[in-house]
Amino acid sequence: MNKYIFCSILSFLFCQRICAEVITLNDYLQLLKKNDPDFKVLKINDDINKYYIENNLNSSLFTIELDKEIGRGTNDSETDSLTTTLSQTLLSTGSELSLSNTISNESDREEEIIEFRLEQSLFKNFLGKMYSLERDKITINKSINDLDNEERLEEFFVNKIKLYVNFADAAQEMIIAKELVDETKNLEKYVRSKLKNNAANKTDLKRIQLQVILREEDYLKKQAHFESMRVSVGSFIGLEALDFFPEKNIVINDFFPAHNISFDHTRFREYQIANKKIEALQLDKTLSIRELYPELNLILGYDIDRSTRFSTKVDTEETVIGLNFSMSFGDSSNKASKEIASLKLIQSEGVKKVLKRRLELGFRDHQQQMSKIKKRLELSNKKVQLAKDILDDDTRRYRTGKINLDKIIELNNNFVQYKLDYNINRTEFNKSYIDWLNFNDVLLSKIIRR
Repeated sequence: MNKYIFCSILSFLFCQRICAEVITLNDYLQLLKKNDPDFKVLKINDDINKYYIENNLNSSLFTIELDKEIGRGTNDSETDSLTTTLSQTLLSTGSELSLSNTISNESDREEEIIEFRLEQSLFKNFLGKMYSLERDKITINKSINDLDNEERLEEFFVNKIKLYVNFADAAQEMIIAKELVDETKNLEKYVRSKLKNNAANKTDLKRIQLQVILREEDYLKKQAHFESMRVSVGSFIGLEALDFFPEKNIVINDFFPAHNISFDHTRFREYQIANKKIEALQLDKTLSIRELYPELNLILGYDIDRSTRFSTKVDTEETVIGLNFSMSFGDSSNKASKEIASLKLIQSEGVKKVLKRRLELGFRDHQQQMSKIKKRLELSNKKVQLAKDILDDDTRRYRTGKINLDKIIELNNNFVQYKLDYNINRTEFNKSYIDWLNFNDVLLSKIIRR
């Protein structure tokens, strides 16, 4: 929605100021994204989570190692050796590769040995099973973090939009108060004219003057509240020093239309998080069980020996094949982890069932509340229209002397209260609608699409 100037209202709201800029709800949301520090913190958290997998998952490292040793014997003999090793762990396949070259010099020998080794897991981490499980678990945890971040971001917008609704409510109450001041002053002028014609008495004039004072006091309170709200809103959107005004008569369900929302428990973020936590616990249990497995590794290698020992040259090459087996005993930590994961799985399944029921009840409750508030808003609007018609009719009757001033003041007070009640009900409806969108986890997607 384009920005526009609301001069006709603001000319009497802000003393010497002729006009102020209207900040629509859409403008407000864009300014929040640009200037609100809380939003920036939430977005940084979202950016940090993009690196969650890389930060928590072990990498297939490529390592270069140099080992240089120099020795001196008791007989002044010297030894000199240099070993260079290149190695890489291939986590995705459960393999380890290494290539080393050792050159050593002693008084009676010169050696150069090249060794290549491939060690492949055949059981515990066959084809990188442990790595795959750990990667799946970390990926699930990242998804949980993403959903948590979405929940926090949506809650941020819920609170900020409600603040804007309160701001619009304060502006509307101030406008109503100002209109009532003007209407009461006009009635005072009419009473004065009747007094001149001896159609009213001085007591009537004092009554209407008292009403003017009461209306002006109320207006000053409403204006102070509005100014306070404007400062609060401006501090979040970077407009602290500027005059601005919310759009008039905002209707949230027109701004964020949502039709035919039906209950589907799998749509809710909270339920999705519960499901993913169960998946993570299942992986925890599987990892704990596999940690108890023995290690069985196939070793393949190739050695080259080009050395001179005691004046004899050696130039040999050989293929190496072997097995490596290891098994741990008394690993109480992983046994306990397995049992804890099993118990937490049972617990989480129960929590998920309770959550599904709670979401269903919450859905119905929000629907009923929305229906009741909407009905109250419709009735409140009808009361305003009827009270306005009655007040207009009886004001004409007062001018013809058919009813007294007290009756007009009473009707006017009723009309004021009905207008304020309508404003309160409209604000309550807007907030209730925001809560409805938030409960159904659709508010954030609607904001992002704007």
